[in-house]
Formats: sequence, C-alpha cells, structure tokens
Amino acid sequence: MKQLHFFKKNAMSEPMLLAEAVRRAVGVWSEGQAIGFNIIEQAERSDSVTCVLTNGHDPEALRAYCNKQCGVILGHGIGELSGKAFRGPGLADGLATGLRSGLGPLAVLATPLFAAAFGFLTGSSNAANGLLMPAQIALARDAALSLPWLGAIQNTAAAALTMLSPVRVAVGCALVGKPDLERTVYLRGWPLGAVPLAILVGAAALLLVH
Repeated sequence: MKQLHFFKKNAMSEPMLLAEAVRRAVGVWSEGQAIGFNIIEQAERSDSVTCVLTNGHDPEALRAYCNKQCGVILGHGIGELSGKAFRGPGLADGLATGLRSGLGPLAVLATPLFAAAFGFLTGSSNAANGLLMPAQIALARDAALSLPWLGAIQNTAAAALTMLSPVRVAVGCALVGKPDLERTVYLRGWPLGAVPLAILVGAAALLLVH
C-alpha cells in the first residue's frame, strides 16, 4: 500500500513540476523571439504537454540535436503545426518517473499490463500507443532498456486485448444478430487475451535480465 501511495503521489505531482519547469524555461528562451508558446494565455497551458513554436526555424534539427547530444526526446508538431513546432515533456515523463519510483525495476513489467488495459478500454492499439508510447520512451531511456523491444511489447499487448474490447464484442454480436452472446464470448474468449499477455510479461521480465 505504501508503494501504491508513493506511486500515486509522484504520478500526480512530478508531471506538474516538470511541466512548470518546461514552461519557465521556454518563457526565458522565448525572450529572444527565436521560439514561443503556442498557447498565448498562461492559464490555458496544459500540464500534459508544452507545444513550442520555432518561429520559422527547423524544429527537426533541434529535435535531432536534443536526442543525440542530450538524450532528450522532444515530440514533433502535429497537424497544422507539423514542421513549425516541437512538444516538450509532461505527463509521459512524469508517468515513467512515477513508475520507476514506485515500482523500481518492476516498472518494466507494468508495460504490457498498462498497454493491455488501454487496448481493452479503447478498442484500439493506436489509441494505447498514442497515450502510452511517450511514457515508454522515457522509461526505456531512464532504465537503459531497449526501446524497440519495449515498444513492441506495448504495441503487441494493446493489440491482443483490443479483440476483447467491450465495443468490439458488442458490435460483433450485434452484426450476427446475437447481442445476448456477449457474456459467452467473454467466458470463452478470455484465453485469447490472457495467454499473449502472460507471454509478454515474460518478455518484459527478460528485458530486466539482459
């Protein structure tokens, strides 16, 4: 219970501290007009992510330098901001830190479990990857683990559990005209999710060994 309390405390407080640190740094760096906040109003800025405009400069060059020279991974601009901005850390790094602080080396074992839960709830591995992959990048960096392997474990776990997503099961039963079969599907189909999840937890354990 103490570990759970510690994790919950860190998972909530550290992302906010990190987000505020990023915002203050950007605030100082933006004084020269080389970069600037995408969100002008300070009260409207999010703790989840800080989007920074590069004001005509190439953000990819900065992202590459930070990755190779500093070990810091910055997100790229999305949609209309593609090629015009980069995204600073927030909840992803905080979640990774909270996991490492609360669970220690066992944080890696939580990767397939979190991915499976998000895949099950959202019915999409893309949604799970979008929500969790930044945290896995930070976790792999902090724990000196193989990012491709950790990412593959997460993606596979999320995809495996999407087949048992309530939305997909409900739609499938409705399409065959048997909406009352949902309970039967879950009773017979749970091994389809449990077996690959157990294998992936084992694969995550192997990452710790090596």
